[in-house]
Formats: sequence, structure tokens, C-alpha cells
Amino acid sequence: AKEVVFIDSRKDCINTITANLLTLKLSLRGKAFLKDGVKFIKDFYDRGMNKAFDIMFLDPPYHENLLTKTLQTADRYDILSPSGYIIALCFHKEALEPDYANFELIVSKDCWQSLVLIYRKK
Repeated sequence: AKEVVFIDSRKDCINTITANLLTLKLSLRGKAFLKDGVKFIKDFYDRGMNKAFDIMFLDPPYHENLLTKTLQTADRYDILSPSGYIIALCFHKEALEPDYANFELIVSKDCWQSLVLIYRKK
């Protein structure tokens, strides 16, 4: 990847990511933000950065229905590139919409207690 953006709402996670980027001499290619994922999507869109994400990995805490909210926000604010993908993890029994206005579900794989989902930009 040319550039990676890490988002986490836990300060200890952001500190670890930042330290790893420095250790690997990748701090110019990666940025870590202490922020809620939904809020980040809205802020990124509102700033009109003329950028979009080619791949988004989503792994919010289970049992809080956060993946649904994050996918709805990503759909509404459309920050996925034309050839982009979203790879998401959630609790295997979480009820999710298969398709959205801007992306569609192409893979759904049950892996023990987790469900791996891959969406593709329409």
C-alpha cells in the first residue's frame, strides 16, 4: 500500500500503531487517528480531501451493532474508490444488509464466532 490510515477509539491501540510505524520507518506512509470509525468517515468526507479508500478493513467491537452503523455511514458518505472493497468482521449471528447503494456483498464466510464479509463498490 502506498498509504495506510489506522482508526481506533482506544488510545493504547493508537500508541502501539504509531510506535510500530516509527520502528518500521513507515511513519510517512501511515497515519493513526484516535477517533470513532463512524466519526472519522464523516469527517473525512466533510473535509473534501478528494481521496477515496481502495480497501477498508472494519472490525468494530462485537455485540454492539457497530458494523451496521459503520457500513451505513460508509454508504452514505461514499468514501470508497470506484474499484474499492470493504472487508469486515462481525459476530456470526449479527443481522446485516447484503447490499447498499454504493457497494454490494460478494463474499460472506462464517468462521467460528465471526463472519467475514467482503463488499465491492458498485
